[in-house]
Amino acid sequence: MIGQQRTALVLSGAVAKGPFHAGVIHTLIERGVALHAVVGTSAGALTASLLGAGLVSDQPGRAAEEISRLWLDKAAWNEFASVTGRSLLKIQGLFRSDRVKLMLQGGIDEVMASATASPRDVPVTLVATNLNGHPDTSALADGPRTSYEWPLRFRADDYFDVKRRAQVVQAATASATFPGLFVPEPVEEVPCVDGGAVNNAPISYAIEDPTIERVIVVSPQPPQPPAPSTLGGFDLLGHLVDILINERLHRDLQLAHRINHRLGLLEQAMEGLPAERRGAILGALGWRRLQVLEVRPLEALPGNALTGFWDKDARARYHEAGRRRAREVLDSLPAG
Repeated sequence: MIGQQRTALVLSGAVAKGPFHAGVIHTLIERGVALHAVVGTSAGALTASLLGAGLVSDQPGRAAEEISRLWLDKAAWNEFASVTGRSLLKIQGLFRSDRVKLMLQGGIDEVMASATASPRDVPVTLVATNLNGHPDTSALADGPRTSYEWPLRFRADDYFDVKRRAQVVQAATASATFPGLFVPEPVEEVPCVDGGAVNNAPISYAIEDPTIERVIVVSPQPPQPPAPSTLGGFDLLGHLVDILINERLHRDLQLAHRINHRLGLLEQAMEGLPAERRGAILGALGWRRLQVLEVRPLEALPGNALTGFWDKDARARYHEAGRRRAREVLDSLPAG
């Protein structure tokens, strides 16, 4: 049973296994899990941007239906991929992402058209790769550094304003622009590609808000993916994508679990100190206990990262697998 902790949802890269995300979201909404922040990258950004429309307008169920429709009925090559001639000659990519934008824009508009409630200010963060790079101004930067990871942040006002809503669509499309397959997508006139190239598990953005107590991390990759049966053509490309998703996800999750472990040891060492002093120490470290729920299949989903683009039945299986796995994870939680 899931409690009332403030919860952030993180959607990793998934490529054509995006229906798994959709199935998980369907179950979370069905079970009444309240989401207070959403972060997505790559294919997860497409889903996150559409879910954001439902959360800020207080109609998550409507958004969940639209997400499932997009992934189950529209996520086929002939639906969203349009060949580009000029860019192909420049070796920028095989396809344009115009149709992706149109489908996503239509889905978000459909959700927002039925919005009647006052805006809920749920932050939505979409991670793209900025091909030009930009200065790293983080507190951890010890000198001039260039970063290519670009978190694009949106709030309720961006969804309720039609012109700014187009910027959400642009950012989500850029985050899902798989390099080599799609022509780079501009955001604020800056060329961008798939956010998964720099961060396929953007957990850090989910916990920027210090009130977030739980993070649900969704990925179609199992904890121990099998070795590929063949290493050629689309099988090799699909396996490389799976590696990219799983490796970054593994490292980020390990870091979160390691911080929780160290926090437990620190709390033991501080026993006997006044509560105010303990709080000051933890605040200085920027540490807090965080519940991390992983919603991932226990075994590899059939096909590789690209199979679902031409196999509608596979997409339906991924969707059902997401629904089922989310139920299992939620049912395994202690009562209260």
